[in-house]
Amino acid sequence: GGGKRGKGRPPGYGTPGATPVRTPPPGTPSAGTPSIHGLWANEGRVREPNRDHQDLLRSMDLSKTLISGLVSINYNIAFCGSICSDEDKVRSRMMLVEVLREIICCMTVFVLGNEQNQKLVAEKISQIRSITGPLQLPPNLTSGDFDKSLIADVPSSPGLGAEVLILETVRDNPSLCIYTVPPDLFEEFGQQLDRLDDPSLSVLLEFFATVCAPAGTTINANQLRTVEVFLSEELPRLQACAQLLTLSR
Repeated sequence: GGGKRGKGRPPGYGTPGATPVRTPPPGTPSAGTPSIHGLWANEGRVREPNRDHQDLLRSMDLSKTLISGLVSINYNIAFCGSICSDEDKVRSRMMLVEVLREIICCMTVFVLGNEQNQKLVAEKISQIRSITGPLQLPPNLTSGDFDKSLIADVPSSPGLGAEVLILETVRDNPSLCIYTVPPDLFEEFGQQLDRLDDPSLSVLLEFFATVCAPAGTTINANQLRTVEVFLSEELPRLQACAQLLTLSR
């Protein structure tokens, strides 16, 4: 695996059994933070892989096990009829979100620079896409009896970082960039970039650079899709970003 391990309790909480200190978890962006991937961009969570470990874990079907966990863990489960306290619901969500981030971090190390592992995970891109974007908020969070003072501890950003896993799954792999990247993924990631205050600071730009010319191989179809997305009038922030990047070169 990879990344930083917790201390057995979610960030933002004190000694077990004590009254929770409701501070935002590490990585929670303040207003105006430009990227939903701050946890990945700023903390160096993905460490260098060991090829022998990668191959051993492939033989143990690691990717199948972890993908199953990614799509089956509901980090909002405590908000779905649980009789626990509101503080425990928040704590449960924090813990499960961190578990999912660690799974994604582990899978990212699993595919880094390993074509066989990339191919395995690329087959599951459609499932990985289901957890991209901002965190889903629990149902009825602002209505009902939930403690309104805890709402700030139930953020939607940063997301899980599944976009980074998709990026590393196809990085420097021309075959995967041609045959396994869904055409509508360009639009989806373009929409994510357009929601940011400054798209030029997002790691998602690396996705477009990678799929257009993996390992120096030009893929014309992906270049055309990227141009269409970046110049779309429906994505004004991304369009302005593309124009500024063009002028700065």
